[in-house]
Amino acid sequence: MADRSRSRGREFQSTGRGGAGNIVRSESVSRTREDIVGQERGREILPVNRITHSGRGGAGNIRSPSRDPEADMRTLSREREIIEDHRRNEEGQIHSTGRGGYGNMDRSRSRSREPSKTVHSSGRGGFGNITAGDGHSLADLEEERAHQVHVPEFRSSGRGGAGNVVAGAAPVPEIITPPPAPEGVQWRSSGRGGAGNMKPTHPIDPHGAAEEARGRKEHTVLGGFLDRLTTRSLTLALFGCTVGIVGAQQPLYAQCGGTGWTGGTTCASGAVCTKYSDYYSQCVPGTSTSKPSTGASTTTTTSATTSTSRATSTVSSTTSISPQPSGAGPSRLVGKTPALGWNSWNAYQGNINEDKIRAAADALVSLGLKDAGYTYVNIDDCWSNITGRDTGTNRIKPDLNKFPTGIKSVADYIHSLGLLIGIYGDAGTLTCAGFPGSLGYENIDAQTFAEWGIDYLKYDNCNVPGNWSDTYNGPDFDWYNSNSGIRYRQMTTALASVASIRPIQYGICNWGNANVWTWGSRVGHSWRMSGDSSASWSYITSIIAKNLDYLGYVEFYGHNDMDMMEVGNGALTINEQRTHFAMWAALKSPILLGTDLSKLNATQLAIIKNAELLAFSQDTTVGTPAKPYKTGTTTPPEYYAGKSAKGTHVFVMNVGSAPASKVITFSEVAGLSCTTCKVHDMWTGKDLGTFTTSYTLTIDIHDTAALLLT
Repeated sequence: MADRSRSRGREFQSTGRGGAGNIVRSESVSRTREDIVGQERGREILPVNRITHSGRGGAGNIRSPSRDPEADMRTLSREREIIEDHRRNEEGQIHSTGRGGYGNMDRSRSRSREPSKTVHSSGRGGFGNITAGDGHSLADLEEERAHQVHVPEFRSSGRGGAGNVVAGAAPVPEIITPPPAPEGVQWRSSGRGGAGNMKPTHPIDPHGAAEEARGRKEHTVLGGFLDRLTTRSLTLALFGCTVGIVGAQQPLYAQCGGTGWTGGTTCASGAVCTKYSDYYSQCVPGTSTSKPSTGASTTTTTSATTSTSRATSTVSSTTSISPQPSGAGPSRLVGKTPALGWNSWNAYQGNINEDKIRAAADALVSLGLKDAGYTYVNIDDCWSNITGRDTGTNRIKPDLNKFPTGIKSVADYIHSLGLLIGIYGDAGTLTCAGFPGSLGYENIDAQTFAEWGIDYLKYDNCNVPGNWSDTYNGPDFDWYNSNSGIRYRQMTTALASVASIRPIQYGICNWGNANVWTWGSRVGHSWRMSGDSSASWSYITSIIAKNLDYLGYVEFYGHNDMDMMEVGNGALTINEQRTHFAMWAALKSPILLGTDLSKLNATQLAIIKNAELLAFSQDTTVGTPAKPYKTGTTTPPEYYAGKSAKGTHVFVMNVGSAPASKVITFSEVAGLSCTTCKVHDMWTGKDLGTFTTSYTLTIDIHDTAALLLT
């Protein structure tokens, strides 16, 4: 999806480079040796013949002089040197996306990424990041750099704009410094890019995956606006908001209390602030105006502001949650076996509309995929109105430019084909693409989805407020009762309340954070294991390997989600696509096709329509997946076995770089009782014969054999 920060160069310029280098002066090899980037940069007809940095990271940070006929050879040579150095580094390490801080260490196209566990940013930004580049002298920059010391206990959230949280930074000349942050409270940004963007680390796991993703997404929505404010005015405006919000009345279905909550605690007329847990209270229809208890929080008043501070930033494993309503777990009317269908993201990202969704539904029918068992047509991010909710009802609205007849009309059409429809939401304030999130609006969104006829909800994990994050607390940490668990449980409760209208299958998309496999089946029907998929052999093998540790959590109504199917995408070979599909079926992951269905060829269609592999995935008598029965020396292991109503199935991968002979020794296969067994090829549907003790076969590079032994 687009990084809106790219438009910034049209009006403002950073004087620095991306990431840790962003506070040094612009590297210049011009004939005039000018060191400060002028405000006019980005609007010139021809680029100035020097190398400067636009404020973005990586090689994209270079304002290339290659279109300037007056560029000297030294300039051109230096530019090529920098770009070549970037290319070499890019092959061996994670490189900057240009967002600064911890968040600049990931360059995947994925919307939900896992950060590197070894690469760290100093978290420094640049003095010129939100002001005109010619507004500061070199002395200013050098003086600021002296203050930008990376304190070990702090790290950057990686955000730009308002997300550049200020806490613990040394004072900087001409910058208003906030008072010290109370324990557990995270100040809003002064609008600077420097050490002011540091804040206490509050990762959802030891490596801060949620914080990194959260910063990355918040940056895109607010950056353009904040870049037009001066540092001083932005500081005053944001701290003024902190003062003013405490007493504000919250609208219907908004949050109004909970441990760490610093916003309004009274509701607008016609709503009552209702406590669901120590961590969350919500304005729901009613007449009482009483405030909820907020558990362990305490109220501290100063001359500058009133804030609610959390007694501790760690959610104790012994903390209990208020009982949920009866039957508030995921519906058992749907989701017994893994979901089969199609999702819009891999094919179209944000460029979706109702014609494309209707066409995908038509294709499921015309290509025989509906008859093969594929039923869901799922709309991913970017379907709603980015300007916000309905001001009168707080309901989420579709973008009528993309869906002119509305979501319900599209749902009715899909239902008329005998198919089901899915929608996308987010357990934060905004979706990953910056559209309205559902945190604080779970009940009204669930009601809306049910009334539209939605059958499936993919629920993402972007833009999570700080008071909803978690601090890792050891291997026995109670993630079910953590902030992360509760955020997703609130939607479970909301969906349960509308199940009589429409039972909705619930896909938890929190990227494998918060040990979701340990509580996922109590909250939803499936849970993502990692960041987004990619059409690469390395992704296929890595997600299989990761999944193996958590296969014990897979049963009816609960499945590890290895993410969307990439058959038809990228440069995957046919063998790799066969392995991709076979292992998703064998491990009982949801299979949501993620490609333009009209472009699939006959071979690819035959792979994803294979009746016997789909039957194993959808078996209603055995809910457990295939598991490794012989590990060997490869990663992932190559030999797997699982049961179904038909017998014992064996799946054998070849992860090597050449065709290889593989031996299935019957005595090694878990659950296999025969010593003389009939061997059946699930790919071709043919019986291969009867064999004693073992069966030997040759498997091509990156292919997978699928056999039934009886």
